Amino acid sequence: MTTQLKNKMFDMEVFGYKNTGMQVQGFEYNNSWPIPTINPEYVFHKDTLVDVVRFVDCSFGEGLMLKGATGCGKTSVIQQTLARLNYPTQLLAVVAQLSLWIWSGNGL
Repeated sequence: MTTQLKNKMFDMEVFGYKNTGMQVQGFEYNNSWPIPTINPEYVFHKDTLVDVVRFVDCSFGEGLMLKGATGCGKTSVIQQTLARLNYPTQLLAVVAQLSLWIWSGNGL
């Protein structure tokens, strides 16, 4: 039996920003999907959050590139955004040692 995701709209208040009038689509919580754990102490940087939310809400199949130094929060902003929207998520750690040879499936 496959559990279907049910759409749900969230106010920006879920990210700590009140009275914005902005909503983003997510899903109703379902414990059978791998949803990241919410860190209640996490504080979103407004500009980064807006970019991530706009991408999640209407990416049209395009990618989103986040870049920055190790430990600056690239992974955590994605995980915490998706956690609050109940998006099923799988984390893939990518390190400099991986090559196109591995990504193409030849190294698997």
